[in-house]
Amino acid sequence: MVALYPLHKVNPIKRIVVSTYQAVSGSGAAALRELTSQSKLVLEGRRVCPHVYSHQIAFNVLPEIDVFLDDGYTKEERKVMEEGVRRGWI
Repeated sequence: MVALYPLHKVNPIKRIVVSTYQAVSGSGAAALRELTSQSKLVLEGRRVCPHVYSHQIAFNVLPEIDVFLDDGYTKEERKVMEEGVRRGWI
């Protein structure tokens, strides 16, 4: 967000869209094994039964890094928003 401040001074930013991607390995060895196994199954056209994550993680770009809060955001998304508030962006 600090990198955007000079632009904000010239023309106030009204909205920021952020995408973050987290490594499955951050969830541990079991998650990494599941990703490897699921990738093989998907490429073979076979059915995937998730165990570590609640949904298929192979070839999945949905937010699965953390739990969903009551407001529909994940904890990771909420952290990004709170950082924006803390810095006076939101």
